[in-house]
Amino acid sequence: MSERIEPREEPTRIGGIDYPDEVIRALLERRLVVFAGAGVSMACPSHLPSFGGLIKEFEHQTGRCRLDGESYDQYLGRNDIEHGVNVHRVVERRLNQGVPRPNPNHLNLLRLFGSADNVRLVTTNFDHMFEQACGPIGWSVESFTAPLLPTATDFKGIVHLHGSLEDPERMVLTDTDLGRAYLSEGWATRFLSELVRRYTVLFVGYSSRDLMPRYLLSAIRDASAGNLYLLHPSGEQQIAQQIGIHPVPYHQDSRDDHSVMVQSLGRLGTLFSQGLDEWRSIIGTTVAQADQVQPADEELVRVALRMPATTRYFVNAADRILWVQWLDVNGYLAPVFTA
Repeated sequence: MSERIEPREEPTRIGGIDYPDEVIRALLERRLVVFAGAGVSMACPSHLPSFGGLIKEFEHQTGRCRLDGESYDQYLGRNDIEHGVNVHRVVERRLNQGVPRPNPNHLNLLRLFGSADNVRLVTTNFDHMFEQACGPIGWSVESFTAPLLPTATDFKGIVHLHGSLEDPERMVLTDTDLGRAYLSEGWATRFLSELVRRYTVLFVGYSSRDLMPRYLLSAIRDASAGNLYLLHPSGEQQIAQQIGIHPVPYHQDSRDDHSVMVQSLGRLGTLFSQGLDEWRSIIGTTVAQADQVQPADEELVRVALRMPATTRYFVNAADRILWVQWLDVNGYLAPVFTA
């Protein structure tokens, strides 16, 4: 079989989610930035609240509700200025309650990068779950906390764009904080503008209705080359499109069910964290023993056919007619016969 098998520019289905071609190519070419929101840290054993959840807890504790049309940051700013509440310390205490630990989302997102040297992860979360998740896999990854940010055009590591629990007074929470970060001092805007000019960005753990992505979008809309993607529940696809982000939807059986996302990120992390020796072994076993092409086999082969080395492994192992038929049906052989 010829080794000239061309990848197609269409979604690749992995773990129940259709990932756009640009996201897969960016992963392979090490130019993907994962942008992680509060939804990543909500699952057990992290069990941390969303930003909206924090606000609801704050309302319950203070007895002061948000006014009609008042945004989360305006509400926190009003409590900070008018009522003398140190909202930064309140949030710090809440996020440090118990012993939150990294959940599978943190580990799976890190594993997408294949090694510690390739990590490019930005988060608006204040917790350090990603740093903690590096321990079990033996990685040492540099961490940056706003406003002391790296150069976005060539950064590597974990960036806490809105600050972290290490310095709660500098966490970006109120309308005044956001004004400094995105307007008067503008360090967040500068970082984001440079980032989206160079990299493809995948937002994970955000609802398209969230407050924070709207601030982010206002800072990067003009600079973006159309390379922004949002992993989110399928019911919000239209909203994502309206705010200028390419939707990457996943199915939910209920509002709080994110099992498809967790499963898919786990599968994606497994595929992209494999070394060449592991690829050779798993392709050889999967392709040689298959009596029919299963969905998991398809996921493996579609990713393998995007890399020259792993394409060779597939070609050497795929000596059964079912793989020739699969390649033909899926359009991989068309360039061979039309050249």
